[in-house]
Amino acid sequence: MESKVIFVDIKEFAQKTIQRFGTHDPFDICNQLGIVILYLPLGRMRGYCYSNENGKAVVLHDGLAEHEARVVCAHELGHVLLHPNLNRIYLDTSTFVCERKLENEVNAFAVCLLFPDDNELLENCSTISELSIYMGVRLELAQLRSMYIGV
Repeated sequence: MESKVIFVDIKEFAQKTIQRFGTHDPFDICNQLGIVILYLPLGRMRGYCYSNENGKAVVLHDGLAEHEARVVCAHELGHVLLHPNLNRIYLDTSTFVCERKLENEVNAFAVCLLFPDDNELLENCSTISELSIYMGVRLELAQLRSMYIGV
């Protein structure tokens, strides 16, 4: 039951982000925040974000299709907005913070940001598989989004 409360808060945060920036496009939001978008060959990694004395950046794999790049950018933007002071390497090596919880939060943020209209999703999808295909995302992400609409 606790995770349901977290996800409702994440959806509300995504909606407020859309209202604040006037868009649900993660690239536009990054631009408005002054977050640099870089495309680099990342091997098996799809993206990451970082900040230093020069500012913040989202780094995306240069081989991603446009739709996938939007999803990964929204995910990394979620890290920037939801976990602005967390250092992933430090967390992994020196704490007991649950990485899966943080990743679920940013994944939920990403799909709520990219697909904010519950009614549109309900009109076009009746199962998680249909939701996954309609949104063009992995089943795991569709399942997170389905928690808000009862699919």
